Amino acid sequence: MTLKITPLVGPREDFTSNLSPQTLNVTGSRFLWGYSVGINALQNTSSVPTTANLLGCVSELKLKVGTAELQALSLTDAYVLSLLYSHSQPFSVASAGDNQTAFTGSIFCPVMLPRTSSTVTLQADYAAVTNADNTQITIETHSLDGSTGSPPLKISKVSQVTAGTGSTSFNNWNYRFTSEGQVSGLLFKTTTQAGAGTAITAGTIRDVQITVNGGTQIETDFTQGLQAVQNNLSGQHFTDYENSPDNLSIVTPYRWLPLVEPLPARQQINVGLNAGVTAETVELTIIEKIAR
Repeated sequence: MTLKITPLVGPREDFTSNLSPQTLNVTGSRFLWGYSVGINALQNTSSVPTTANLLGCVSELKLKVGTAELQALSLTDAYVLSLLYSHSQPFSVASAGDNQTAFTGSIFCPVMLPRTSSTVTLQADYAAVTNADNTQITIETHSLDGSTGSPPLKISKVSQVTAGTGSTSFNNWNYRFTSEGQVSGLLFKTTTQAGAGTAITAGTIRDVQITVNGGTQIETDFTQGLQAVQNNLSGQHFTDYENSPDNLSIVTPYRWLPLVEPLPARQQINVGLNAGVTAETVELTIIEKIAR
């Protein structure tokens, strides 16, 4: 097997509006392991763009196989998944003043897509950031030649607000779906996190329940039962260039529920929450392995 890293967009292509769908080469003996994204920009006025600001420049990454959407997530979501799936070390550098350069790169999103005769496209949607301009984007594909690969990862996301609090029947927030593949993990992003001055029962989520075809499979405390995500920005840890104060907080809203024994494919799955705060947004990212 041979690893090939190939430019898809850029390097450093102007990115001030939505990027049109780009066609990826996943033919012949190629296995699409994933793709990486980098963002660079110039500081606008006296406000230093943080790493979180730069990640926020890409509101959504959409990967399609033919007309079917395989993945949809933000660049911040991709950063978190890169820590969970590839243990990558994204690099980030803060700017030093007005019209000075800031960038973050090596944000890797796993795909695991075997060769296909269908057209595979990737689209990046732009979101303006007030303290950064002259934004540019770089996207590279990571492929393995001579590998049949593993089941591709379907990544989908839903965003809903909580309704009420303290539901022992887990109906302050519900999302029901039919699994296309085996569900290998659930990533939650909340608005209010317990800890410090916030009581453990006063975070957005108190408890999580997952049912499969009506039967309870998982019931766990959100704060003490789900895993945290380990922040790993190389700029933060290994150089003095990165002084963005919010780097460590990028992953704070996220909690990870890995499923060592995946939930089965083609089943009715319901994710229900007992909430600690009403009318707050919860984002749920679902990771599935699709058999082909």
